[in-house]
Amino acid sequence: MRKIVICLIIIAITFINVQSQNTDSIFSKFRNKYPFWSVLVPGATHFIDGNVGKGLAFSLSETALITGGLVFNHAIQRENTDAMNVPLLFGQQVYVMDKYDYLRKSLGLIKEFQPSFQYETASTKELMLAPFKLKNIFSGLCLGFIGYAVVDALISYHGTTSYKYKDISKVYFINQYVNRNDGTAYYGASAAMVSYGAGVSEEMLFRGYMLPLFDLRMGQGKGLALTTALFSAAHLPSYLQINNPYILLYGVTEITTLGYLMGRNVQNHNYHLGQAIAAHAWFDFTVMVTAWLMNPESNPLGFSLQFTID
Repeated sequence: MRKIVICLIIIAITFINVQSQNTDSIFSKFRNKYPFWSVLVPGATHFIDGNVGKGLAFSLSETALITGGLVFNHAIQRENTDAMNVPLLFGQQVYVMDKYDYLRKSLGLIKEFQPSFQYETASTKELMLAPFKLKNIFSGLCLGFIGYAVVDALISYHGTTSYKYKDISKVYFINQYVNRNDGTAYYGASAAMVSYGAGVSEEMLFRGYMLPLFDLRMGQGKGLALTTALFSAAHLPSYLQINNPYILLYGVTEITTLGYLMGRNVQNHNYHLGQAIAAHAWFDFTVMVTAWLMNPESNPLGFSLQFTID
């Protein structure tokens, strides 16, 4: 929940930055077309553009996910579990996808002041499909991230018990216990949603908008450093949950390094996000699945389990 708050703060600061560009007539017209309230309201910027279908798809899905997340959050508090609020998290991620078109258009205006800047734009649809494109999956960046994800799961979720996947008896999901197979299916679907949403939305925000914006203003070296630092800062709630100082150092180093590598890849590909999105999404999914199979009791999504005791 705290990570969601931090991400929303970063998003708000980003939008305020766009809305407070200099008073050049180009930006004035842009701000007049997209008033600040429209940036905050789900689907509103698409309605303004006349894309009613896209606006309805985003607004309805975000409203349903966030509402479901608030209800689920009440259940989490009542049951006192460590389960991740998947609906609320995915709702926040879809919100970023919703607003990417607005961010991309605003960046296009900024680019007009430096025409030599090599920036390749991509549609929201293309980026949302990026994790499933074979050319992205089989890129060196994505394959390297998948391989490292297995190592990361072994380090981060080694656990203190001997329970394995085969020892699972029941899985707690939405106020009830289900058998291992159904529970694994629910876990896999939740992991896929969270991983997909994180890969697409976080790359859109950090490497799709912030990185080229900062690079335009500061140069690629400083822009990459600042974007990487903000990406790492967004994971502060995760850092605060780590008690072991060595694991904490490992976690901060890992997130920062992965953020740097994705940013460098995006810079080297004229700011096209395809490979970075795929690498991010498949890294998260591989970590979650590996942890479930290796040490389900410490699974990243916080699912509560019952085990068969011999």
